Amino acid sequence: MRLDAIVDIELSYKWLRNGVSIATGSTSNFYYARKTGNYSLKVTRNSDGCVDTSNSLLISVIDTPAISTTSNLVFCIGDSISLNMPSIINGTYSWYQNNLPILNQTTSQLFVYSANSYYGIINYPQGCALTTDTVTTITNCTVGTIENKNDLLNFSILPNPSSGYTLLTIENEKPQHIKIQISNSVGSIIKTIIDEKTQKGIFKYDLGTNLISGIYYCNIITENKSYIKKFIINR
Repeated sequence: MRLDAIVDIELSYKWLRNGVSIATGSTSNFYYARKTGNYSLKVTRNSDGCVDTSNSLLISVIDTPAISTTSNLVFCIGDSISLNMPSIINGTYSWYQNNLPILNQTTSQLFVYSANSYYGIINYPQGCALTTDTVTTITNCTVGTIENKNDLLNFSILPNPSSGYTLLTIENEKPQHIKIQISNSVGSIIKTIIDEKTQKGIFKYDLGTNLISGIYYCNIITENKSYIKKFIINR
């Protein structure tokens, strides 16, 4: 913020922050305040050395907001993480992926599913706008792909998190008995999706039906292995 005083060639100027003279760039009739503090101006009349100090003005400088995340920025393909801008009362938000705006993403939280660079812009109610730092997500594995000589099963749960409809896709490479159960955040089984012999092929199941908002776990039990994957319902 620029602070200004009346220009007068008969006067010398010295800007103060919190009552202490600012070391550099503070002897003009104006000063750019870039730190939070109480600013005032000491004026000296050159002809007789008379000194006077102005009233102080509190300047609050908002630091560059940082993006926080619920987990590591490295995650598996088919999984997701949450990026979060600071929550500002009456603030508005916009998100960018690889420098391009993400449509219809206007809250402080963004769920991402792929490896890209992300940043956000916060519009503060005071009328200023600040751009966050940039974070880069990395995917280095695939969720639900586990294989050995006795068992081969690929699966994914998308979207995750979900507003309700959550699709479990299973690629079963051989006929085998499969049980799929849903448990809640404390481990209690609340639903069995299937418990039967299945053939080789691709099968899809909706996991989100009749589930309220919360954290759940999809448990897949085959003849040789057990798999578990967390998913989130956020209605």
